[in-house]
Amino acid sequence: MLGFACTACFAGNKGLEKLYFTYSVESFRQYRAKFTVDSCGKFRKEVTNFFMDNFERSSRPKREEGVLSKAEFNHLKRLIAKADIPSMDFSYGFENPTAGDILMELSLSEGSHTHFVEIRLVPGLRFSRNFVRLVSYLNKILK
Repeated sequence: MLGFACTACFAGNKGLEKLYFTYSVESFRQYRAKFTVDSCGKFRKEVTNFFMDNFERSSRPKREEGVLSKAEFNHLKRLIAKADIPSMDFSYGFENPTAGDILMELSLSEGSHTHFVEIRLVPGLRFSRNFVRLVSYLNKILK
């Protein structure tokens, strides 16, 4: 897991001095994409294509690290806040015996509190418009 040490980046962001957010999506035995960002705007992306790696007998995950611009970081923070991850249940879709093969995981840490959400995508699951906007934005970042 990627961790960042950061103190008071983007001063004036009350409650976000120790923000740490992770989003990952995985299709079993096919691919995994992961995005992590901290309160300094430092991010890491990693995309792994297990299917092609197994076919080619290699391992070539695509990795990128950097720092989001202040505008990008503020936009992402707004999307995270509007999605209201702390009010979500811990898991969705696992009670369905015909659960799909796509798994999404999110974790949001603010200070000493961390909230995890695991979603196994199955037909009929519904989420707030703001949560869908957040996931759509994150998927664009991972492309």
